[in-house]
Formats: sequence, structure tokens, C-alpha cells
Amino acid sequence: MRDAAVAAVRAAITGDEAQAETAREEAAQAIVAARGVTIEEARTQVADLEAQYRQTTAEVTEQVTEVADTATDAVSSGMLFGAIGLILGAIAAWFGGRAGAVDPTLTARQMPNRSAITTTTRR
Repeated sequence: MRDAAVAAVRAAITGDEAQAETAREEAAQAIVAARGVTIEEARTQVADLEAQYRQTTAEVTEQVTEVADTATDAVSSGMLFGAIGLILGAIAAWFGGRAGAVDPTLTARQMPNRSAITTTTRR
């Protein structure tokens, strides 16, 4: 019977007002049948259950929002640090490439007969 009362309270909260009133009355009738209390006491209990359900739903919604905000902040920070790491890696690769590249003018001065070697090898 308690499950029927809880289901009726949920229907009362999620439905339109006409359906909600019918669901509240069904929940009160279920409580009367299960506990043997008066209809007024049952209606009070249904109202209390409904208020508790709304309060719990609001608390859970608030907690979920806080967790989502925390996760968003963590992901944003991670993405920012990742982007900074990629930029620094690109800069280091550029400097490494420049430092390791052979300067063609210096090579030509050190090997004056380079064109002769290249021509001879191709024949």
C-alpha cells in the first residue's frame, strides 16, 4: 500500500492539477486502507510525503548541478593545460628543427666541389 501511495504522490507532482488532486486522493485512500487512520490524517501524510519528495528532488538537483560545475571546471583546466603543452611542444620542435638544420650556404663554403661530386655521381 505504501508503494501505491508513493506512486500516487509522484503522479500528483508530475501531472496536471486535476490529475494531481485525483492522485492525492488515491494516495490518501491507500494510506487509510494500509494504516487505518482517518482520511484527514492520510491527506496530511500525503501532503507531507509530497513536500518531502519536492525537497529531496530540489536537493538532488542542486547536488547534481554542483558536481556538473566541478566537472566542467576540471575539464576546462585540463584542456587549457593541454593546449599550453601542445604550444610549448610546437615551439620546442621549431627551435630543435632550426638548430639541427644544415645551412646551405655554410655547406657550400665547406665543400667547394660539391657540384662536381653531385654531377659525377649522377652519371
